[in-house]
Amino acid sequence: MPLILDDLDAGRRCLQNPKENHLTRSEIRIYPDHTYSDSVLDSGDISFQHPNGPPFQNGTDDLTEKNYTEELKCYEKAMYLRTGQLPTGKALEEPDTSGEWGRMNEIRLKLAMETPMDILEDFADDARSNLVPFECRRFDRKPPYTCYIQLTVICNKKTKQIERYAYNMKLYEAMKRLNTLLFGGRRSAIQAQSVQLPSFGAVLRLPVGFRLKTKEVENGYDLNDWSEGVCLMLDAFCFPLNVLKLRISNRARDDFELSIVRDAKKLIVHNSASQFDILPILTTLSNKEVVLADTYRDVPIQSYFGLIENWLDADKPIGTCYSFGIKEEDTAKGLLKIIKSLFYVPIKNPRSREQKDFMYNCKWVLKIRIVRL
Repeated sequence: MPLILDDLDAGRRCLQNPKENHLTRSEIRIYPDHTYSDSVLDSGDISFQHPNGPPFQNGTDDLTEKNYTEELKCYEKAMYLRTGQLPTGKALEEPDTSGEWGRMNEIRLKLAMETPMDILEDFADDARSNLVPFECRRFDRKPPYTCYIQLTVICNKKTKQIERYAYNMKLYEAMKRLNTLLFGGRRSAIQAQSVQLPSFGAVLRLPVGFRLKTKEVENGYDLNDWSEGVCLMLDAFCFPLNVLKLRISNRARDDFELSIVRDAKKLIVHNSASQFDILPILTTLSNKEVVLADTYRDVPIQSYFGLIENWLDADKPIGTCYSFGIKEEDTAKGLLKIIKSLFYVPIKNPRSREQKDFMYNCKWVLKIRIVRL
């Protein structure tokens, strides 16, 4: 399903009367079309590829099967590392570690290790199901099921309605029809508390004139892949954003040069790349509030302290605030000792809402605010 509505009443009313605007309290997560027809663009569709990147190319069976296979390997390895068990009759297969596959699988495995087991098992089942058509085609077998297009309405984490339709259209056409039913013909932009964009470049199947109003955006990886498309979809009212949650990887250095990043009032960064040293980039940011929610790269005490000294020397405006999640106890204690020996540091409750919301896997938070003396 290309769009999830987390607001119970808004989601139900939209299905009943798509012309009404009841999305003002909702979080909208927009999922892309990853079918073979990514190169087919209709009026209203938005391509979330880098503007200077190669044009869309149709996916191939080999590439798609490889992707599902690598997903399954990552999920099963994560389950094995966490439980010491594999499905009956299965042998552990290591994910591909070469090139781009290695980069993606590193991210997949880390995310899988943090995913609740029941959800991880569902992901693995989905990957196995996705591989069935390839096996049927390879061995000239009939699929063990009848194909339908299914629409599931979920409210408050409970399935409220399921509808199935004959599989007589392409999946991207079904996405287009559903989104047009929900959002087509609106005279004003849809208001949403926050918008979550796709993780990787693809195509959003949207009705002509689709616009969103929000002050909070969360993207997937590599912001440059959708920086052009997002400007087509978001109303001018949105900028500058109040909050931008940004997930970065090894290829995302240019993301911090984009105005949507530099102008956001609050920038929350998740660094998922162990090879990417983000601290030098943070010294160049002018956002009023920056949160480094987590980083897979080990950061030494002196690097943290060097960043603090840089901010003091740069004469940041009053009210500027920086927060860091710290996982290692020795790093947290050592850094606090150095800071307290040179600066006055008021100690506050460490279990802040910010830690709960953004730094769930960090036991310590370093928070620095520029105040008037």
